[in-house]
Amino acid sequence: MTLEFRQISPQIEKMGADIATRTGKHGDLLSVARQLLHTHATDFGFLHEQITAAEKASEGKRFSWLGAAPTDEPLDATFPPPPAPARATILASDGSQIHPDQHAIALFYLVNVGIIVYRHGSARAPAVNTESQLFYKEDDLFTEQGLLVSGSVVNAKRDVAEVDILARYARAYPTNEPVIALIDGQLSLHMMELSSREQAQYRKDYLGSLDALRDHGATIAAYIDRPRSGFVLSLLHIAALETANITEDTMRHNPFIPLTDAQLFGELPAGHRTAVFRQRSKANADYAKAGHAIHFFYLNTGAADAPNVVRVEIPEWVATNAERLNTLHALLLKQAAITGGYPYVLARAHELAIIPPAEREALDMQLAIALRKAGVANTGVSLKQANKNALFESR
Repeated sequence: MTLEFRQISPQIEKMGADIATRTGKHGDLLSVARQLLHTHATDFGFLHEQITAAEKASEGKRFSWLGAAPTDEPLDATFPPPPAPARATILASDGSQIHPDQHAIALFYLVNVGIIVYRHGSARAPAVNTESQLFYKEDDLFTEQGLLVSGSVVNAKRDVAEVDILARYARAYPTNEPVIALIDGQLSLHMMELSSREQAQYRKDYLGSLDALRDHGATIAAYIDRPRSGFVLSLLHIAALETANITEDTMRHNPFIPLTDAQLFGELPAGHRTAVFRQRSKANADYAKAGHAIHFFYLNTGAADAPNVVRVEIPEWVATNAERLNTLHALLLKQAAITGGYPYVLARAHELAIIPPAEREALDMQLAIALRKAGVANTGVSLKQANKNALFESR
């Protein structure tokens, strides 16, 4: 045993008491936030003025305001489940990766992407496939400075591959019936740790796949379970300020920071969605220029006595199309009902993408054999890794 429970147990007790105290305070904050939501539900002109002031106050500062903007739906509106189409094609992809490890038998990394095609309204079994790509060339492994590529590079390639496979597979299905493409997680690429050149290249590839889906007539959405964001709460915070008092300092002191939008919409009826909001951030500007400005809504995929509020991110061309939006809303609920709250196709895509330990061991063994056949003498792990392996095996 390496965890000293005698030291941690008193801390756990204090943690429980602290969480209970915070929960009470959060309830009061939520009441204030919900009142602001109702008060400014249709104050679109005023809210856009506040957003403009917030973004202006952020210019040239290290602090950047991140929040939501209203569309044409009242902030406090809720929308019941629309009827689902009789037939539709639902695709979902997910990815996993093996990061480069200097202690492994060789330097490489791997991206594994699984995809499922589910024919809603059909008795046909879902079609599944997995695509794996090994990266081992020096151009793949090292930066221009000669450093080993970071995990962020691998993750970006995985995210690009997830949408690329959806775009390629979607082309096989005509859009006389709805074609829905789903990914797990946010719709935008997370690339803050990458160089400007790397960001530009991955963004180009990613936007190209979004273009292909849009041009084909498919609908893409990103599904975020248990979201921690507070985009709408950030909007409500600046809505409560005098316009002249919107400064870097007042924006930093946001009393709603401990809360989430999911909590704000925690009373959303089962199956209902919120209004659609536009994400306001510097990162969204590049997507907006390409016609894919990121919008989102919250959706309760749970039951009346057990709500499960998730965030669904969509590009602008889905957000402004009522038919696409309603179809997505209805089919997400149908998918979530299969597995008790989380879309079936995303759960299956994850199963397809994940790399179990046994498969990782088999990969290492096959790689070791290939190296020996090629005449590479040293095919062992580092001494550090060997020691870790021995420690693990002895338990």
